[in-house]
Amino acid sequence: MKIRQNKLILCLMFADVMAVDKIEPNRRTNIIKTEGEPVTLSCSYESDSEYVRLYWYRQYHNGEPQYLLHQEAEVSKIDPRFCVNIPEREHVDLEISSAAVSDCSVLLCSEAHSDRKHSQIILMCNTVYIVHSHVVPACSKFSLHSI
Repeated sequence: MKIRQNKLILCLMFADVMAVDKIEPNRRTNIIKTEGEPVTLSCSYESDSEYVRLYWYRQYHNGEPQYLLHQEAEVSKIDPRFCVNIPEREHVDLEISSAAVSDCSVLLCSEAHSDRKHSQIILMCNTVYIVHSHVVPACSKFSLHSI
């Protein structure tokens, strides 16, 4: 009997591009979650400005970035599982209430609706098959292009 169990491996990769003064994801490099569990992705920034607006985007392989929500939005109109939490100044969390394999993408935390400054977070998925108590990984890999 073969049981399929989906695991999500979230790899946070850093790509700083110039301008807020600095935007970067949190420092955890790997988050392993089972499908259906909540996930929190953090983005920190530095700015002399009192008012900064950050946006979250999702980009699938070979696709265009898709707007999810900005820091003042409570819940994404694209996907209600996505919401923003601001635990402190210069820190914005993207919370996914129930992780799904369809979340495997590049997530971008960006200043304004531009590519001037952003951090990218790459969500990669790994499907694990459990066969008679033996774990046999079956990785689905894809190449991602820097933005």
